[in-house]
Amino acid sequence: MADTSVGIAQEQLAAARVQLNDGAPLELRLQIGMLAAQIAIAERLDGIEKSIDFGIVVRPE
Repeated sequence: MADTSVGIAQEQLAAARVQLNDGAPLELRLQIGMLAAQIAIAERLDGIEKSIDFGIVVRPE
């Protein structure tokens, strides 16, 4: 995985999920869930940003 902030966060999330179980405190499980949501949002925003950049580059003035 690339050394982007999203890539690093995904690696950390995967490592945390390995250690997470049903006995984990609710607060920790909620924090992991919020991290997963933030990663998903970051990925979508990155895709949108690339689409916008591509549209700006392609359009002639």
